[in-house]
Amino acid sequence: MLKHLERKKLHPDIINKFHNLISICLHQNVCIFKKKSYKFPGGVPMGGPLSALVADIFKDELETFFVESSSYARATHIRFWARYVDDVLCIWMGPHSVLQDFLQALNNYDPSLKFTLEMGGERINFLDLIISLMEQQNILRASFQVYRKVNFSGVSIHADSYHPKCS
Repeated sequence: MLKHLERKKLHPDIINKFHNLISICLHQNVCIFKKKSYKFPGGVPMGGPLSALVADIFKDELETFFVESSSYARATHIRFWARYVDDVLCIWMGPHSVLQDFLQALNNYDPSLKFTLEMGGERINFLDLIISLMEQQNILRASFQVYRKVNFSGVSIHADSYHPKCS
């Protein structure tokens, strides 16, 4: 977050004040579930007020370095890259050995991250979708179907979670 503010050329005093404020907020990193408190020493809790912002900025930094940076040679093999929170869909058009190097580089970016690789060929399950790809005249076309894991319960938000109650 601080690097982002520095790139925007904010005054160092403002960046320092933000650093102090965000440190206080992230230090108090707790949540309550089923009347029990949990502290998150190495990350932010899912659904926390700052979680989405912190994760988005962090992943944006990672993508800027690995995907958008023309100086990163492996990025030339990425045909498509999209993410939803911590799930990434990457269409790779390059050698498998270079893909393994790319995966290793992603995993070396930060010790708290662990990227995994799932090969899909012409179709892959991503989030709640089955995505099928077909290339025609150098245009990649996608079709979608709903995908449900075998353990799908139909429950999206647990009744005891901290969310607004519907009347």
